[in-house]
Amino acid sequence: MNHSMRRAALTLHALSDRDQRWLLERLPVRQSGTLRGLLHELQSLGIPADMLPGIEGANDAAHALAETAAAEEAHVDMDRARVWAQKEADWAVAQTLSAMRPGIRAELLAALDIDRRQRLEKLSTEILPLKGLSGARLLANAYAAIRETAPMGNHARHQPARKGVATWLRSFVRRA
Repeated sequence: MNHSMRRAALTLHALSDRDQRWLLERLPVRQSGTLRGLLHELQSLGIPADMLPGIEGANDAAHALAETAAAEEAHVDMDRARVWAQKEADWAVAQTLSAMRPGIRAELLAALDIDRRQRLEKLSTEILPLKGLSGARLLANAYAAIRETAPMGNHARHQPARKGVATWLRSFVRRA
């Protein structure tokens, strides 16, 4: 178990149960399971949450989420990512692309049609990218949406879609 997972568990322990569930639901099953086990261990030891990093731990949480996003990026199904990008609003995709690493961003842009690619490239120069914990949360939400997106040609594409990244971004802006 790496240091960043332990730091993420400590930071999550300081959050409310609702916020913990929200974050854990958006992580890959393996990381979520590891963090749930660590959280259970912290609770069983009786360590009070207020003794752990709270707001000050946001950079650590962002770092842990960024590491998780990097692991997700290594396994992105580009067909699903392309379908996801076609369904999302331009501004939401541009915001997500701005938070992605350059390699995966270029690969996803190359998978899109030329008109969409040009719109997104233009729009990405006009937006202010989300940094830190906000950017990490955006990527976690986007990768969860991409994982749940059915690839083209799959009959499952007619299933009801989960709330998109645009919906998450709107709720984030309203809270700020």
